[in-house]
Amino acid sequence: MIPVGRISIDQYHEMVRNGILTTDDRVELLDGQLVAKPRRTPKSRFMSRLTDDALTACAPEGWFVWRHPSITLADSEPEPDLAIVRGPVTDYVHRHPGASEVALVVEASDLAINFARTLKKQIFAAAGIPIYWILNVVDEQLEVFENPSGNAETAEYRASRILKRGERATVQIGDAIVGPIPIEAMLP
Repeated sequence: MIPVGRISIDQYHEMVRNGILTTDDRVELLDGQLVAKPRRTPKSRFMSRLTDDALTACAPEGWFVWRHPSITLADSEPEPDLAIVRGPVTDYVHRHPGASEVALVVEASDLAINFARTLKKQIFAAAGIPIYWILNVVDEQLEVFENPSGNAETAEYRASRILKRGERATVQIGDAIVGPIPIEAMLP
């Protein structure tokens, strides 16, 4: 990424409204910069779909799983593969959800795994999104990050673990555990 200047969320939204950026432009706003989104491989799409099905099966009433949502943050609008969002979906007819309305985000990553582990993770932690999952397509495992702390450059998740076949991921919304998901349910 070669920075050409920072833009605000409002400027980014204005670019979308005026057709300067369209759905054909594979970019997202991260830390005030337009960043190219990596290409998705068939395997990452497949694993993302399996994860969508598993999360949808355990999402409690008042929450829903959203594919490729835009999440409006202070200086970023990341578009993770999946998110569990407080709903109903009609709440978002005229706006994107903010961090306080998101319980969990998922990135299915292979080509950009290091990007998911660095800038994306830091942005989600700084926003206070409680749980961040990286569905590691290459190693066929789930990287779980919880308990965000810090802000901006110091943001981090205080707890992390790697789950493999034979283990279960806990889906938690607030204080409620809404379901364990076997890792195999998200893998080919």
